[in-house]
Amino acid sequence: RRHTRCSRDWSSDVCSSDLIKYPFNVFKDDEKSKFGVITIRTEKMPIETRDIVVFFSIDSSGSMSDLCMDRRPKIAHLKHTLKNILLLFANKSEENMNIFVSIETFSNDVELICDITKVTKENVQDIIKKVEDINPEGGTNVEVALNSSFDRMNDYYDKNPSDKLIYVNMTDGEITFGTKDIKILKESVSDDFENIFIGFGLEHDSYLLNQLAETKK
Repeated sequence: RRHTRCSRDWSSDVCSSDLIKYPFNVFKDDEKSKFGVITIRTEKMPIETRDIVVFFSIDSSGSMSDLCMDRRPKIAHLKHTLKNILLLFANKSEENMNIFVSIETFSNDVELICDITKVTKENVQDIIKKVEDINPEGGTNVEVALNSSFDRMNDYYDKNPSDKLIYVNMTDGEITFGTKDIKILKESVSDDFENIFIGFGLEHDSYLLNQLAETKK
């Protein structure tokens, strides 16, 4: 949930890399170091027995066709990331875990491309095909994405209070439509669910995403 790319706060001229400091170097100070692997050891956790429902908000705005350092567009990295997540969920289905996904894309407005669906080995490629068909166009309206997802999540939770709900937003965060007021946007992020914000591209708005990620979960 932490980002180190430099981007501007809408209300000030402060660079986010000045706000977030780390006591170590992530990469070596040379041009060849453009990739790294961080290995994290965590304590073993009990197997999740509840149904898990992951609500994805996918940025499909025109800026997602901007190229990254490797000359591939942001949307290509997003699709690759989401594909691997879906494949992981499909594998977990064979361990008697019930993982469901809902996928919405957002640009000027929101489009539901996959309603709440259990991910299995049998249907995962059909879901991936819907992801591969996403075509970047239009502006970026983070406000409408948050409102749409959390309205749907609250409706689902009212009927299924025993399930575990997770929200995942995948974007470059460069808002061109809707409000840019971070306080208003933070009010749209629910403290009742786990929230994950993933930024893509050299110019993604790391300050915005860090602010949105500052919830209880």
